[in-house]
Amino acid sequence: MTAALTTQALSATGRSAPRQLRWLLRLHRPALIACVALTVLLGAALLWLAGPVTDSAAAALKEFSACDYTPPCSYDRGAVDLHTNLYTYTTFAVLIVPFLFAAWAGGSLIGREMESGTAHFAWTQGVSPARWLVSRLAFPAALTITVTGLTGWLHRRAWAAGKHLQTSKPWDDALTFYANGTFPVALALTGLAVGVLAGLVLRRALTALATAVATIGVLWAAVHTALPSLWPSVTRVTSLEKGLEGRASGSARAS
Repeated sequence: MTAALTTQALSATGRSAPRQLRWLLRLHRPALIACVALTVLLGAALLWLAGPVTDSAAAALKEFSACDYTPPCSYDRGAVDLHTNLYTYTTFAVLIVPFLFAAWAGGSLIGREMESGTAHFAWTQGVSPARWLVSRLAFPAALTITVTGLTGWLHRRAWAAGKHLQTSKPWDDALTFYANGTFPVALALTGLAVGVLAGLVLRRALTALATAVATIGVLWAAVHTALPSLWPSVTRVTSLEKGLEGRASGSARAS
């Protein structure tokens, strides 16, 4: 047993919470730096989208409307394209974050320690598997909720700022619908749980990483497929006369 492995395992005993937290931060420093950088960049892009980008696109579309949609028409097309493209890219980024957390949990957080034997050695030092697992999941779970909750809120704010634009996405657009709600938070926490389970069962970092990401993809596809059946049904009752009148007016409009 190497000295580094022994030090890691002894640190994993959880007898000192501050030392345990410092060790976790040092162990996952690259992932933490990448997570903070991604959150800052994505947050800045969403704030930019909700402010200057939306204002510029609104002004450009107002100029286009003033032309009565007839060429030649001078307006800032680049501002409209920037709003459309930036919204698309940030929406994809918000929805990709849960897959990153699943990969991190499966490949680095648990899978690597199971593969190297650090976890088993920690369990022989008086630390129960449940306590060891809780010490590994407390900080990542808090980080997951913070990052996905913040980016989801900023995305909805950016969408609400530009929903009046002619080129904006409606609320029921598939990607917009998922990114605007609590779906990224739920999917990221599920990805964290699936990644941890894959790491514990498979005990191989890369295998657990691939399994966690694939499982989250399948779960998302299943939710998307079942979603139309989850909408509540609405029953409307009317008189026979009004029903016939409505059907006749509908047929007249169609003809």
